[in-house]
Amino acid sequence: MRDLLDQVPSLLTSAQIRDAMDSIADDLKESDEVFRLREGPNGYRLAVSPRYADWVRLLRDEPRPQRLSPAAMETLAIVAYRQPVTRSEIEAIRGVSADSALNKLMERELVFVIGRAELPGRPLQYGTTDGFLEFCGLKSLEELPSSDVLSPNQITEWIRSATMPEEQISDKEMGLAEVEQE
Repeated sequence: MRDLLDQVPSLLTSAQIRDAMDSIADDLKESDEVFRLREGPNGYRLAVSPRYADWVRLLRDEPRPQRLSPAAMETLAIVAYRQPVTRSEIEAIRGVSADSALNKLMERELVFVIGRAELPGRPLQYGTTDGFLEFCGLKSLEELPSSDVLSPNQITEWIRSATMPEEQISDKEMGLAEVEQE
């Protein structure tokens, strides 16, 4: 045992360790081993290869993982890109209630309450967890794909205009007969 320890260099840099772990991960993948080495937000972990996942699940008598509903996925995406975000902001973007989706995401430990917003009523603010990063296979939030559709400023402006309309629509614009005011 002592001979083995003498062969290990005394000082390794984090880059050397990362390169070695990446090399091991590549070797496991190329040789189609049962396990894969995955880097996550909290370091490295061994995971079962997707090819063998059903067999391992069968041997352990575990149910298949549940998928998220489209509503939960939309809500999760909004929280991931806009965090910290309040329920009313999520609802303004989605146009429907976010109660059920947020409860499901909190139950699955993908989203948690970060704190309270400095707004009237001090609404709860939501953010993603490390479980979200694991779920998506990310090391950090910076690895999220960029949002090419709308910039954060455009989303903020859209929420503001959706929650506080600047002008009232007239009866004439709605196709109704104009009512004379006395």
